[in-house]
Amino acid sequence: MDLSRRQFMVLGAVAAAGWSLRGSAFGGTPDGGDAGAIGDFAKDGVYDFRDRGFFLIRKGRRLVAQTAYCTHKQARIVQDGDGSFTCKKHGSHFSQDGKVTRGPARSDLPRNGISRDDRGHVLVDTSVVFKPGDFEKPGAFIDVA
Repeated sequence: MDLSRRQFMVLGAVAAAGWSLRGSAFGGTPDGGDAGAIGDFAKDGVYDFRDRGFFLIRKGRRLVAQTAYCTHKQARIVQDGDGSFTCKKHGSHFSQDGKVTRGPARSDLPRNGISRDDRGHVLVDTSVVFKPGDFEKPGAFIDVA
């Protein structure tokens, strides 16, 4: 099918709008928001905010906000008992740090922007996305020690 430039631009705009609304489509909020006081995440582990589009993961001195959407078809993932994640829709499996361990997903899970406000609360911005090569950049994690 040949598309005119105009049709291509309209199709691209519709796809972008759908992508930006994916959190709302699954009942989440597009911007993540306030996840609570930093003291609420005192122990290593996974904290489930999947209804808001992310999981908080504390490991050592770092706290990260990992997306709650599979990289295959954007279905919501769930946490397994061992700290890993599974997409119930198509069976993709991810390690706790978001690496694909079983497909059909081919891409590791990205992380969302995370910060701490002046009250000591953790803020997550799901509109900010860090791909695996960017996990060391400012805003991809917070130091909790």
